[in-house]
Amino acid sequence: TQASCSTPYGSGTCMQTSLCSSKGGKSYSGYCVGPTDLQCCVTGSSSSSYGIDISATLSSSSASCLVSAGMSFIIPRGYRSSGSVDPNVCTSLKAAYTAGFKTRDVYLFPCPTCSKSAATQMSELVTYLNANCK
Repeated sequence: TQASCSTPYGSGTCMQTSLCSSKGGKSYSGYCVGPTDLQCCVTGSSSSSYGIDISATLSSSSASCLVSAGMSFIIPRGYRSSGSVDPNVCTSLKAAYTAGFKTRDVYLFPCPTCSKSAATQMSELVTYLNANCK
């Protein structure tokens, strides 16, 4: 019999990666004991996906690591609560794109005590993204 295993992406069965692939599953290393091609195979349809939001600059190596770990989306901070655009947002978006993140978004951390309206803060962010992140 094959051993059961559990990953953050679901429960599965320890099996060879080639067999897992032929069953339409996804293999995750580090959850089964044995040779390197014996991995936890998670099958079945799942509508869930995993991602991360960040407020620090994302390096290329960190982005690649996150994709390898199964993250499918990333949301870097685009606007700071101090009332200004985060100048690291484009670097993070570009690193995420290069690493293979399929979905990339941006969040705005508003400044409710600033003299700028919400509309102005959003406009500043969108203008910055369009001018610098292409």
